[in-house]
Amino acid sequence: GKLREPIVKLIGLLRSLEYVPSHGGELDLPRLEDKLGEQVFDSPTVFNFYFPDYAPDGAVAGAKLHSPEAQILTAPTAISHLNGVSSLVRNGLVSCSGGFGMRCPPSKEALAQSDGVLAFSPRLPPNFTRAEAAQQTVAQLDVLLTGGRLHPANREYISDAVAAFLGANLSAPRLRTAVGVAEELFGLLPEFHATTFNARRAVKRTLPAPPPPPPPGRGYKALLYLYLDGGADTYSHLVPLSGCEVGADLFAQYTALKGPLAYNASALHSIDATASKAKPPCSTFGLHPGMNNIQTMYKAGELGYVANVGPLVEPLTPQALAGSPQLPQLLFAHTTQKAATQTVHAQAISSAKGVLARLATALATKQSDDGAPYSSMLYSISGNAKAVQGGAPPKVLTGGGAVRWKRYTPLKEALGNLTAFESGSIFAETAAAAIQHANQDMEALGAVLDATALPGQTNASTKFDARNPLSTQLEVVSKVIKARAQLRGERDLFFVSLGGWDTHTDQLTRLQKLTGQLDAAIGTFAAQMKLQGMWESVSVMSASEFGRTITNNGFGTDHGWGGHALLAGGAVRGGRLFGRYPGTLLVPASDKLQMRGRFIPTTPWEAVFNAQAQWLGVRDEALLAAVLPNRANFDGDILLAKADVFKAATPTPRPGTKALAPDMEVEVA
Repeated sequence: GKLREPIVKLIGLLRSLEYVPSHGGELDLPRLEDKLGEQVFDSPTVFNFYFPDYAPDGAVAGAKLHSPEAQILTAPTAISHLNGVSSLVRNGLVSCSGGFGMRCPPSKEALAQSDGVLAFSPRLPPNFTRAEAAQQTVAQLDVLLTGGRLHPANREYISDAVAAFLGANLSAPRLRTAVGVAEELFGLLPEFHATTFNARRAVKRTLPAPPPPPPPGRGYKALLYLYLDGGADTYSHLVPLSGCEVGADLFAQYTALKGPLAYNASALHSIDATASKAKPPCSTFGLHPGMNNIQTMYKAGELGYVANVGPLVEPLTPQALAGSPQLPQLLFAHTTQKAATQTVHAQAISSAKGVLARLATALATKQSDDGAPYSSMLYSISGNAKAVQGGAPPKVLTGGGAVRWKRYTPLKEALGNLTAFESGSIFAETAAAAIQHANQDMEALGAVLDATALPGQTNASTKFDARNPLSTQLEVVSKVIKARAQLRGERDLFFVSLGGWDTHTDQLTRLQKLTGQLDAAIGTFAAQMKLQGMWESVSVMSASEFGRTITNNGFGTDHGWGGHALLAGGAVRGGRLFGRYPGTLLVPASDKLQMRGRFIPTTPWEAVFNAQAQWLGVRDEALLAAVLPNRANFDGDILLAKADVFKAATPTPRPGTKALAPDMEVEVA
């Protein structure tokens, strides 16, 4: 068996339940990519909507199988499907109540003015009884929607629900509404979401318990992992400008190699790199023309750059390539290098857990100094990313926040009866658990986030931009941080992403747009954190699967290896570069790994996460090794420590406490 794709489920439902357009028009299903995670003819990349080797945590991963479709089965897409089906059944094809349609007519006229309706009517014997109507309706829907695979317990429950709704009224209008009740319940079934039989067990699934209140005394900290999806040309973000070492005019090299993609010196935002611990090859660098906020933050000492960072297994030099060094698996490929970057275990990407998941697990583990485990929460505002896989299930939100099922209150009991029981079928279990957990998470988070108002949203300079996909994600992050007391957060880890960085063509135009979105979103987020008094308690780091070639292909750049990553936050030792920027941009054209201007990373991702983990509170060497399996391969000259990256500052205390010293606070009345 397998999980069914959202589009397949929706089109199958429309066909099976005899959808009829109201005005003879074509079927129009807008913005399904936002609701269900995929849209016809609109794959976000050339690699489809999901990766072929994706394996969700739980039954699939436990059986060592893959379920590509599960990558787009998140809490928001699962709930959006329920909303869409409920609205379609009750209102016809409209946009009301999370529907799949184009528009929302007045509520009393929704069905009559919808773009289409479901016309299915069960075939019933003459003079049918209430029981016959219920049983025949469910039996026929079982054939149409679940291929005759409906579990007997689920069949009985839905039949009873239809019969109870009918009562003694067997009129045609009442029967039509009763059929809608059954259709809505079928949308919950694991048998509908998977192609396999549902080997339902008599035991209910154990749901994760809410976290306990964090103990006083340690304040709050958050790590924001900002992923630039597609392989960002960060050598166009951070350019060597002037004050270079004698005989090494790196700006001239950059201009010659980038060709028509090079920026004029006057267009770049200059920054001073002389405060860097490792002396860079030039004293002055230039930031991309769109990085106005990032330049301001750099000059204010709130932002720095990790130079030439990328996936490594062990330190690597051009000379070492002549031997047999350990290399990341399948260099220069999006899927493998995305996994290498997000697991930070470059030689074991298939089996490795996500680096944020491992970090959350370490923070939630008691350490040898008897410190209580941290209350660590893991959030993704950008789907089922590899970085958050392998530990406690992450809370998955969207740029709009928590997606809640509009029919949760009246159908809460049905949800429990149809999805709460464990299944011996791997894919039925995956579907049922996803729907059950989604509703649990979205109801708990939605109640809090919907009531959380951010400061500064009437001021254009501090208001998040609804047109910027990264800005909307950071707005949700800001709400979670503001609601940290209600959500019992102590060490929160966030994954956000901005896609479109695979600039083989039209690079100048695309970088202008993407870098502008990146800069604006980071600027607004920093301003919001300062309004909340939380900027010193948040660390932001960017990452991408690889950098890009320093040379151009005439229209853009191609897949590289090393690139640059920004670090930002009120506690970050900004105004400097971390790691080592290449001393020359002229790489050997004869070497297959460096040809076309690819750079071997001089700093591994292990170095960056080592400092982040220490700052968040991971102290034990054994736990640091668990977070970073290759950590022992890199010595102290390569690894970044907490003191290298962060200032000795007091984190912002939780509400109801006051700070006494770094990492210490007491309760106040």
